[in-house]
Amino acid sequence: MDLEGQLTRLRDELRASEERNSWYEEGQVRHQKRLEADIRIRREFDAKRLVLDMGKKNDQILLLVRTCEVLRDKVQDDLPVDEDELKQIMRIEENGLRGQNQELLQQVETLEEDRNLLLKRLRDNAAVIGQDSVRFLGLSSSKMLQVIEYDYR
Repeated sequence: MDLEGQLTRLRDELRASEERNSWYEEGQVRHQKRLEADIRIRREFDAKRLVLDMGKKNDQILLLVRTCEVLRDKVQDDLPVDEDELKQIMRIEENGLRGQNQELLQQVETLEEDRNLLLKRLRDNAAVIGQDSVRFLGLSSSKMLQVIEYDYR
């Protein structure tokens, strides 16, 4: 009779533990989906901002080109304009911008790698908690998270 009582109690504890584990895993999945949605929203926002910035820059360039044309027409031959020198200056500036662009692309790659690492850790945590649910038996969710955070330090 005593063994049957222990078996029943252990089964109840296991069922409760599995319910907590299921609840936690569902929370992790919701959290992961929320993170992915936030990333998508941020990328869309950044893309829209870049398009607007490019449009503004394009307008500025067109204004500068038109200004140069008007000045050239007004000055005619009074002011010597060395187009080769202007092209050289533009090439230098373009190379600088390309270098900055390359650096930004590397930063984006690094951030993407960090994001993937964090998502992997999130999935791993959910799997570990699922496997070790007995270890967390009797702990509240906040205490369980404290144990997990302590393990990662």
